[in-house]
Amino acid sequence: SNNSQILVAGDDRGGIRLWRAQLTNDDTIHFNHLGLVQVVTNSDNDSAVSCSVVCMEALSGGRLAVSTDTVVSTNQPALFDVAARVSVQASRGVHVFDFSGLLATPTVVSIATTGIKAITCLTGHTKDAVICMCELPDGGLLTGGGKMDATLQMWSRLQIIDQQTTSKQEDDYLVTIEDDFQNQITSIVQSEAIKTLTGDVGYVFALTVLPDSKDNSDYYAIAAARYNTIKIII
Repeated sequence: SNNSQILVAGDDRGGIRLWRAQLTNDDTIHFNHLGLVQVVTNSDNDSAVSCSVVCMEALSGGRLAVSTDTVVSTNQPALFDVAARVSVQASRGVHVFDFSGLLATPTVVSIATTGIKAITCLTGHTKDAVICMCELPDGGLLTGGGKMDATLQMWSRLQIIDQQTTSKQEDDYLVTIEDDFQNQITSIVQSEAIKTLTGDVGYVFALTVLPDSKDNSDYYAIAAARYNTIKIII
């Protein structure tokens, strides 16, 4: 993750594992496991359904954007016995979680101690899961849908930050979820991006920001890659 010493890995059962890297006296790096969180669509133990983690993007301010999709049926149990479950409103969506409490703690502590907060859920890609993302210089987020979706969607900074009080907007609503940390968490569901790009760019595998080389410039471009082609979006 950006500017930190935390390693995060996701899997096809909605598991998010976290490790903290520590440099020892002999200059070797040890990774200490901090815990396992599982993203589910219902926190109730009897009816919880896990989601598959598709991709993740570290955001500023100790946040993590996690793209999920409906889990594919496997022979493995859907739920982990030892995971702290975090309930989300949609199996297919981009969920922004706040891990700042964990990042603010320099020592090795369990995720169960610091907790995790669900900030927002982006559900604009309805035809396929988001397979790539990148944070924009203005604090927004650009998401790229899979082959059946083939769109790029731009979300504003206000749509992905923690807002304690938010007035209802059209197509947006407030939902309250409860995770295994016994905390009431308010997650804002955003169903419409501020801009959707279709057409020539289409289905891409990776996105990255190309900042302007001029000092103090607010301009930037986006590089979007698919197979052996890179397209530049101005």
